[in-house]
Amino acid sequence: MNVFVIGIIYLIFVLTAIVASLLTIQEKLKFDDENGVLILTDKNFKFALEQHDFIMVEFYAPWCGHCKSLAPQYEKAAQQLKDGNSKAVLSKVDATAEKFVASQFTIQGYPTLKFFIKGKSIEYKGGRTTNDIVAWIERKTGPPSQLVSNPSDLQDIIKDNDVVLAYFGDSEEDKEYKIFESICLTYDHVKFVHSFDSATKDSVKGTFKNVKLFKNYDERENDFGQQQFTAEKLGKFIDDFSHPLVFPWGDTASSKIYSDKNIGVLLFREAFDQSSLLVLQEIAKTRKLKEQIQFAQVDKQHKEYSRISENIGATGLNLPAVFIVDPNEENATYLMEGEELNIKNLDRFINNFKNKRLTKYIKSLPIPENTGTAVQTIVRKNYDQVVRASNKDLLIMYFATWCGHCNQFKPKYEELAKRFVENTNLVFAMYDGVNNAVEDVQVNSYPTLYFFKNGSKASPVKYEGNRDADDLIQFVKKHTTHPWVQPSAQ
Repeated sequence: MNVFVIGIIYLIFVLTAIVASLLTIQEKLKFDDENGVLILTDKNFKFALEQHDFIMVEFYAPWCGHCKSLAPQYEKAAQQLKDGNSKAVLSKVDATAEKFVASQFTIQGYPTLKFFIKGKSIEYKGGRTTNDIVAWIERKTGPPSQLVSNPSDLQDIIKDNDVVLAYFGDSEEDKEYKIFESICLTYDHVKFVHSFDSATKDSVKGTFKNVKLFKNYDERENDFGQQQFTAEKLGKFIDDFSHPLVFPWGDTASSKIYSDKNIGVLLFREAFDQSSLLVLQEIAKTRKLKEQIQFAQVDKQHKEYSRISENIGATGLNLPAVFIVDPNEENATYLMEGEELNIKNLDRFINNFKNKRLTKYIKSLPIPENTGTAVQTIVRKNYDQVVRASNKDLLIMYFATWCGHCNQFKPKYEELAKRFVENTNLVFAMYDGVNNAVEDVQVNSYPTLYFFKNGSKASPVKYEGNRDADDLIQFVKKHTTHPWVQPSAQ
């Protein structure tokens, strides 16, 4: 075989390998999709990032309720971006199956959304509706600021957005504009615009030099003024004035208090009660920026009202109710009690907190009336008296009102208690572990039962058996400190 033939054979081999390689790459770049959302796996994740400069990834779990709620909004957003010829695509990863990718990004909760720009990830901090997702992505993929050429366009933008930060200057070469542009991608809740049109700037009132903030709440406008134009000062200006004086409760309010470790003043009110909200707003005007106090409010029509009031301890309180939350002291809370909610009293309440004159609030439902039933209801307010100071033995069932297992077990527990009515040294009780502060015991699930022995109430015994009446009777008999009284027959 001559050299020429060998060369031809070698060339064919090389070309075959190249074609095979290209086919393999092509195969790798094929992504299955579900209603416009790319399905990523451990195998194709890397190639998806290489192929798409802008890609949103949802890390989800098939059993996750929040993920299921997000799915239709997410799919609509994917289609909307595609129809608009966006440079961005949406994708998802089943983090319970594609564990290598999930571990790379330390996914701990579902859904977790990350946005990748040329392979580098940033946290998604937008809302969970189609419009929120699309608007957030358009902001990240489009120009950081929108050019405004006339006063009419500026007014339309102000009407259509909650918060608008406008820069007025001569050209994109302005030193101040460069600083302004560098900060635009930092804030998701602000619409950034710029204008080099003198008539547009002249249409705006104020003693500002380059920047003005517009918003659809509180004082409506804020001037950056004549202060030195730096990224730090501009950022502080946005932080100080781009949020409401009083936050409606939500992720932003929660983050400002708990994540940023700011003192929070939280108002619980009826939906129709505007007067208490006005009081909070007046106090916020003078104290929010000066003292770095965050003010928030939630009304009874809020979808999360029950959960928030349970967490704070406002369930059962007369409204309006005002709490101070101190995240620097293990989220200690302080309740404004016994005073009408007005500016003078609220101001004094905050002063008393700052001067350490307040007693920490202990979450508790009101003490219930004694109805003479076989099972006594204990709340935190009477816990010391009924449990700690008593010389009786107690079996306490810790429950949650929303717990299905608790609701199923409750009638059986009450029937068992009736069989012990002749034993005056034994108390059967129930304790709402969600709406009352839980002390002395560890409750990780509901229902949970503990036996409190006379003489050693600080060391209650947890019941680990099933919920059968005979087993519970043997448990009580084993741990009781008083003479045993045989329960009546069923």
